[in-house]
Parts: sequence; C-alpha cells; structure tokens
Amino acid sequence: MRVPVSPRRDDVVSLRDGRTLAFAEWGDPDAPPLFFFHGAPGSRVWPIERTGATRPARLITVDRPGYGRSDPHPGAAVATWAEDVAELADRLSLERFALAGWSMGGPFALAVAARLPERVTRVGLASMSRIPPDEGHGAVELLPPPLREKLEEARTEPDVLVELWPEEEFWRGFEDPEKVFDLLPEVDQWVAADADARAVLVESMREGLRSGIQGMVREEVMLLRPWGFALSDIHTPVELWHGDADRVPLARPEFIVGRLLDGRLNVWSGEGHCALLRRWDEIVASLT
Repeated sequence: MRVPVSPRRDDVVSLRDGRTLAFAEWGDPDAPPLFFFHGAPGSRVWPIERTGATRPARLITVDRPGYGRSDPHPGAAVATWAEDVAELADRLSLERFALAGWSMGGPFALAVAARLPERVTRVGLASMSRIPPDEGHGAVELLPPPLREKLEEARTEPDVLVELWPEEEFWRGFEDPEKVFDLLPEVDQWVAADADARAVLVESMREGLRSGIQGMVREEVMLLRPWGFALSDIHTPVELWHGDADRVPLARPEFIVGRLLDGRLNVWSGEGHCALLRRWDEIVASLT
C-alpha cells in the first residue's frame, strides 16, 4: 500500500453571495494549474497519486454545491458553476487554467469553458455521462431511461422532484460508498480489487456524501433542465476520453463532439467508466 497522499491545502472560501465553497490543492505548486471536477458522488478529496499517477500538475479540486463542505445553491443552473470557479480562481491568483471533468463533472467543465473563454486553456472530459436535454434532435433519447422519465418533472416542478426523488430505490445504492462497488459492471470490477484505486473513490465519495445525497439529487435535476449555454458557444479545445465497454453509451460523447467547434474523441479499447483512475497521467499530459 502506498503512503496516503494529502492535499497541500484543504480550505474554504466565502463567496460574494455568502455561500461557502470548499477546495483542495494537490501536487506541484509550480506546475500548470488544472481544475478537476469530480463525478457523482464525489468531492474535492482526490488522492490520485495513490494509484501511481506521477504527471506533475497544480491540481485544484472543488466540492460543487451540496457536496462535501460546499453549501447548496438552490435555483442554480449548470452554467452558474462558472461564477464560483471564477471567484475561486481569482482568490488563488490564477488568470488561466485547464479543466478536467469526470462523468457528471463533465457538464460543469463545459460550463466554465463556455462562460470563461479567455481564462480556460484546454478542457478534458473523461467518461462523459450527460448531454444537454435541449441540444436539439436526439438529445433526450440519449438520456438513460430513469432520467428521461423525470425530464418533464424537472422542467415543471424541479423543487418537488428534489424533495421526493431521494426516497426512491434508485438512490439507495449511493448512500454507502463501500456498497457502490456492488453496482459496478464487470469491466470496472478491477477498481474494487485494487486497494489504492478503491481508496481514492471511497475517500472522495464519503466526503462528498457527508451531508447526505441531497446535493447529488439536486444536481441531477439541474442537469435535466437547460444548462444555460450551448455547446457551440465553446471555442476552447475539448478532448474527450471514453471506454468502449463503458455502460454509458459511446453515443453520448459522440453527440457532444459533434456539436463542439473544436472537439476530439479518444476511445479507450476495453475500458469502462472508471478508466480515468489508471489513465490519469495520460489525461493530465494532454491538458498541461
């Protein structure tokens, strides 16, 4: 077992609207800055060096609203995340930076690229699991069935859906991070057997769920509503990686790439949704 990695800084900032935003800094402070947006559930806790990752970066991880130590942000849209990141980057004296998003973190990386084009150098999306439901023909059909069924409720009664949805069986498997591994398909079961990779996910999920699953549910509802920007608004180069054995269909990242002005899709042969945990250096090298 490798020695557990701790962040150089684990802190919070008070945003202009009074909310608390939690973040952590990892790695080489003199390396190019890279913001990483976690999946769901997840958090700023991301000791990825436990997996053997060595590529240097000044890694900044952030708890999105409702996860970890960050306050909820009721009524926010996906695009609103760019305002939080801009404030944090200002506090850290970062003028320009790259972005990476894993799974449900992907839409939020795209939001920052769309809203802060002069500050974002490159974007990387691994195992992108969501697409904008209002991005034209075919978008809704590519949503997973449980979400497609909730789309109309999210459009018309988002607050009611946030209140009632957590009671459904769909969410119960996420309440205990250790039990999430029971939900992984065979292609991703290597994570459960790899002590270091497993520890990275458990630590990240446990911190993300410190206040329960409400933040994740609110975010899921948010992703079913208009994101607040168009994919064609993004001029920054965007690189996507996706395993061809991922349960998230390859059609989703293909949909995204087809609507970006400067997007490229890399397909990982035989990989699933958790491939990022053993391909981290590849992603960082491309972005920094």
